[in-house]
Amino acid sequence: MTSLSRTRHFPAECDFCQAEELIVARLNGDNFLDIAVTTTTSGQGRIYVYMRSPPIGTGEDLVFAPPVTIALPRAVRGLAVADFDGDGYNDLAAASDDPNGPELYALRNDQTGNFPTTSQFMSTWTLPGYPGDVVSLKFDTGTKPDLAVANPLHVPDSISVLRNISTPESRPEFEIRTFLRNVPQPLWEFNRLAAGKLSSDNLDDLAFNEVAHRGGVNSFLNDGAGGLLHRRDEQRNDRYYVLAIGESSLGGIDIGNLNGGTRRDVAVTESKSGEGIDLVDVLVGNGDGTFQRDASGNPIVYRFSTSPAPGFGQGPDDVIIVDLNDDGVPDLVTSNRTKDVTVLINSTPQP
Repeated sequence: MTSLSRTRHFPAECDFCQAEELIVARLNGDNFLDIAVTTTTSGQGRIYVYMRSPPIGTGEDLVFAPPVTIALPRAVRGLAVADFDGDGYNDLAAASDDPNGPELYALRNDQTGNFPTTSQFMSTWTLPGYPGDVVSLKFDTGTKPDLAVANPLHVPDSISVLRNISTPESRPEFEIRTFLRNVPQPLWEFNRLAAGKLSSDNLDDLAFNEVAHRGGVNSFLNDGAGGLLHRRDEQRNDRYYVLAIGESSLGGIDIGNLNGGTRRDVAVTESKSGEGIDLVDVLVGNGDGTFQRDASGNPIVYRFSTSPAPGFGQGPDDVIIVDLNDDGVPDLVTSNRTKDVTVLINSTPQP
């Protein structure tokens, strides 16, 4: 299984905020992967964008410029990235769970890596409940990336599906088309989700975590018509519980291939204040939306620390699986409550 080493920290440029969700994508057209992180302080929403700088190589050559700040009207949590308007540049979507007005913001890239918040570049929607996360995916065979938003405090718990109706050279536009309520109850605050291909049908699926109770990971397979099928282990008829210690909690979740081959895995952050639990937990996929178990039927969980020293990498809140250093092997990137970002370089020999 994956071996991870070499940690990098990029402190968030604010005194009171904590790094929450992040994305890793090419944002300014230079073909290098950049990092964007959402933070919240005093009710104000901020996105910090770290552009990667030369030199390019492996390991020690991960260099990022000081962050560019995007200020939004309300506190933001969820963050997604995709080329929504089809102009060849990645745009951003951010979800706010502010009780004064839960909103979704979509920001068009000005093709230089900047994301103006003027009406020409940014669109805003009011959503039901209080969105906990937003991801970009294709729900059907369409060519444009759509959005899925988790509404954990909506009654009943639901997922908003926003269909992409954007046109080139204009700000991103979406229509709220569907509320998926066919998820099993209760899901115990399913406020984090990830999109990716968990099965072999080439459709984008979803994975959820449960931030309360026993800390479960759930997978939902896309039926190709906008519906979701809850995929669980039929023999045990339960979710995949991954907590290393009781009363710790799960944070962000992502889907990707960490150990080679074609089957997708799931990574989820786990933390418990004061207990030294600052981890990324990895479940190895079977290629059908389920994950490996041992002979006793318990999930096989690989754990990696995000905190090599006190005061750094503690309280990991989100995780992304991505080849950050361009060596052809996916790495792990986490945003942490210690106002920094940890990069775990994958050193596993690939098949």
